[in-house]
Amino acid sequence: MVVESVTLVASSGNTYDGIAKVTFNKKQYDVPVSVTSDSKNLMWQTKPLAFSFLAEYELQKLSQ
Repeated sequence: MVVESVTLVASSGNTYDGIAKVTFNKKQYDVPVSVTSDSKNLMWQTKPLAFSFLAEYELQKLSQ
């Protein structure tokens, strides 16, 4: 899995929302992200199931 790019827009104060373009298994996925930053730290998070395509890939491998 490779994060190709991240695009963020300010949502409020030191919080940003955006999309991470992720390539996995030769396919590109848009993963929504939220980022909070202060002068020293950066924290990012996704919503539950944002990476569900990984589970789908593993399930497909099992069914083959």
